[in-house]
Amino acid sequence: SKGSNKQVGKNWKNDVGIFLLLSFMGLFMLFPIYLALINSVKPIQEMFLMPPKLYAMDPTTDNFRDLFKIANNSWVPFSRNIFNSVFVTVTATVLHVLFASTAAFILSKCRFPGNAFLNQVVVIALLFNSTVTYIMQYMVMATLGMINTYSALVRPIISTSMGLYLMRQSMSTIPDAMIEA
Repeated sequence: SKGSNKQVGKNWKNDVGIFLLLSFMGLFMLFPIYLALINSVKPIQEMFLMPPKLYAMDPTTDNFRDLFKIANNSWVPFSRNIFNSVFVTVTATVLHVLFASTAAFILSKCRFPGNAFLNQVVVIALLFNSTVTYIMQYMVMATLGMINTYSALVRPIISTSMGLYLMRQSMSTIPDAMIEA
């Protein structure tokens, strides 16, 4: 009984130590974000002070006003960049979930010739990082005349294997009896 109490106390001290270490590391990792936020509200005169200050002495929002003024007067307006980002993200996410969930259901719940082979192809496709295939994707998109189109941004995201793999794994845990009910 004494040994078990020592073990409990020892684990508690270890847990506190790990918590403190991880908290310190988390604060350390938040420091660049803090600097970015503080530097965004510093006037230009404070940006080049030596030694640099970790706070803004005279905070201002003029930097954001100037950013939007310059960005809206550029060749592509800032609002168009925001629209493109939101449109591509939402479209790619919705289509990827739609296609990956339907394919995952077929791969996990339906038995057909070649099912095991296709599941292995999905697992092997996880080995290829998307950066490895960028040149090949570009060559295919250029051949198909899809450069500078939304389709060239959305289609590669729809066909990623990670979402399909995760959905297939998740769906394979659902009992067949529940689907039949």
